[in-house]
Amino acid sequence: MIKAALLFRSAFWEEIDEGRYRGASFFHSPGAAFPTFWTALPERVPLLVAWAGGPKAARLARAAVPEIVREAVASLASLFGGKGGVEDRLAAAWVHHWQQDPFARGAYSYVAVGGHRARRALAEPLDDTLFFAGEAADYEGEHGTVAGALASGERAAREVLECG
Repeated sequence: MIKAALLFRSAFWEEIDEGRYRGASFFHSPGAAFPTFWTALPERVPLLVAWAGGPKAARLARAAVPEIVREAVASLASLFGGKGGVEDRLAAAWVHHWQQDPFARGAYSYVAVGGHRARRALAEPLDDTLFFAGEAADYEGEHGTVAGALASGERAAREVLECG
């Protein structure tokens, strides 16, 4: 999996087509090198995250970072039919190769067979001093997702306050 965070001078997608995409949190273009993009809604910032997985990510992983950024920008430009001047509005970009990350190793968290108690165990605080959150520490149904990371963060924050 490869992610590219694209920072623009403005949130151009909120302006094109008479504001049609102002409330969009997600864009999908299945044929593009980067088929998935998401915004930071509910925050309104000029940032989009491009995501590619599977064979598309494997092809992109062989490229240098500048080429990966070009592919992400081209995918986004094609998504909007060339509207918005995507290429000219890019201010900065960051790329993360999950396959090359020694901690993620290309995967979201998952539980092995027989490990149904692992998430709850991982979420247990240590000595009411160190509290854990993140997708792998969610045991209430959203594990492996951003929603799980957020939910477990709220749970960990409640635990901190209860110890206070």
